[in-house]
Amino acid sequence: DENNNIYVAGGQIYKFNRYGVPILSWDLEGGYVPRDIAADLFGNIYVSGEIFDRTSVIQKYDTTGRLINQWPVPLGSALGIGVSSLGEVFTTGFGNQIRQYSNDGELTDNWEVPNSQSVAVDAFDYVYVPETGVSPASIRKFDCAKQEITQFGNISTSQSLNQVELKGIAISPRGDIYVADRTNRKIHQFRSLTMPDSQDNITPNIHISLPSSAESLFAG
Repeated sequence: DENNNIYVAGGQIYKFNRYGVPILSWDLEGGYVPRDIAADLFGNIYVSGEIFDRTSVIQKYDTTGRLINQWPVPLGSALGIGVSSLGEVFTTGFGNQIRQYSNDGELTDNWEVPNSQSVAVDAFDYVYVPETGVSPASIRKFDCAKQEITQFGNISTSQSLNQVELKGIAISPRGDIYVADRTNRKIHQFRSLTMPDSQDNITPNIHISLPSSAESLFAG
């Protein structure tokens, strides 16, 4: 969030400060399996996931962990979630679509983005969508009019399956982009260099290797 707090979704929601010190935690509703997590400018937390693998639901919590809203979405359509500065909620998942909801959960727009299961929104409300299941895989950047501005990353793999799974993305307040690469077991960091509407403003900076014991990667 804007205070650089860190959120982790598991059986509970955990909130840490920027130094890793626990601040708060709370239980999720019974049977809820989280897939991704995002925060808005006011510190509200949005969690996408399923209830007993039968119903996909977006849940919204306030800064104290109190559930203040939830709404159902098509099953499998909310593997990834991002929130704009206006509180608009973006999800992606199976079906190759970005779905856009109002802060109250009303579906306001959707558009096709192939090979997408993660999404994030930066401080300027640009939408970033990593590709998954292809090689090389890129991160695609869209403006608020759904127009694709640029692609970057070009991440490949030497593994025999020849497909890259980019399964998580997060953006820091300064605009750095972190992408979780499950295939190569790395976190890729891209740094923004110029104005946000430039088509050439993103460059690779750091690639962090993950241990072989890592089975799930979430960025949010």
